[in-house]
Amino acid sequence: MKSAIMAGADQDEHGSASRSGYWHRRLGLDRFRHQYSAVAIDAGGSALRALQLRRTGTASCVQDWVKAESSGASADEPDSYATTIERLHRIWDRRQFRGRRVVSFLQPPEVEFWPLKVPAGVWASVGGSASCAGRSTQIGEALRWEIGRRLSFAADEAEVRAWPVPEGASGETNALAVAARKSAISERVQALAARGFGCSRIDVSACALIRACRQHVVEPSDGKGEEPAGNGGNEIWGVLDMGLRGHRLYLAVGDVPAYVRAVHSSGAELTESIAKALDVPVTVAEQFKRECGIRPVVRGLRSSAAAPRDDSEPSDRRPAARAIPSAELPSVLYSIVRPALSAMLKDVERSFSYLLECHRGKKPAKLVLAGGGANLNGLPEYIAEQMGIEVVRASKRQILPVSVDGPDLGEDFAGMVVCAGLALVDFD
Repeated sequence: MKSAIMAGADQDEHGSASRSGYWHRRLGLDRFRHQYSAVAIDAGGSALRALQLRRTGTASCVQDWVKAESSGASADEPDSYATTIERLHRIWDRRQFRGRRVVSFLQPPEVEFWPLKVPAGVWASVGGSASCAGRSTQIGEALRWEIGRRLSFAADEAEVRAWPVPEGASGETNALAVAARKSAISERVQALAARGFGCSRIDVSACALIRACRQHVVEPSDGKGEEPAGNGGNEIWGVLDMGLRGHRLYLAVGDVPAYVRAVHSSGAELTESIAKALDVPVTVAEQFKRECGIRPVVRGLRSSAAAPRDDSEPSDRRPAARAIPSAELPSVLYSIVRPALSAMLKDVERSFSYLLECHRGKKPAKLVLAGGGANLNGLPEYIAEQMGIEVVRASKRQILPVSVDGPDLGEDFAGMVVCAGLALVDFD
């Protein structure tokens, strides 16, 4: 007996991400009748985040949310999922969440994404009266052994799903396949059940992020009560998810997730490089990063952070640890993290180039920054200048119009984007 039912991408024939959830258990109820969404959980490396929405007329607003910093976990040794759910259980009664229905998600390395060329006969063989979710499940099973040759784990340990991607002029790919570790699914379901939570569905990071951030790119409905499938289909855009343990890029064609890859650097790496260069504790380096941000330096000026280290001096008198005027700190930090950011942008540019080559004639539209690392001041402007495209930080006003009677999400909304994408399924 399966520990969870991972229903496939619930899309239309165009693979539209606008058509409700991806990998989810059907509850046998019309979800449009639900007043509250499931509570979306992001058990990240640095913090536990949870978000629930409620319906207010035709719109949605925040019912409650929480961000609880991790105590003792690190980028190298994050808390287990069970430990994170135990923390959520302890604070649950002090929050205003309704019900105990939750939605979780998987991200690399627990899930792997592979662009494929699927023969037309495969799509046709699973058509007919099958539901969108059912078709994705059948296609996934048909592709299991093809995908299995590429996986980093055994094929019989994988739950495989796939959805169609608009085929480009090159004809190289027309689908994105997803393989998740069954053990990761089981771990989540069991951890939630042990604390009295019901797992209504398990999503994947690509779908949640594209679903949430598409509002930054996709044109609104035509006003006739229907949202055009594949709306925004002439554009290629992406979400750069900047996490503590790694940065990942999710590219979409219109509103369909089409390509996923890890890119250079991580939040922890940037912080550690600052700590080493300035000879300060990691906690101080993280504070500098959050409060000061980055600002490109004027050519020819040398940062005081480049001063050589002399271990014979007391730590508070070493050149790199001397007080730096606050006005100079953004430029100093930029000098330190520039190599890592440059490597990251090379990966991003290569990914855009690959998808643009597959879809000749389409244009790069926008890059949306999400995750805790997206809050680095000056980062959107720096990336936009380097890449020549529009770059924005994920906006709560764009994604979640917050009612005046709902709690504010604070300034760290970029870190809540995955939760928003998970919760929006119930009202999509």
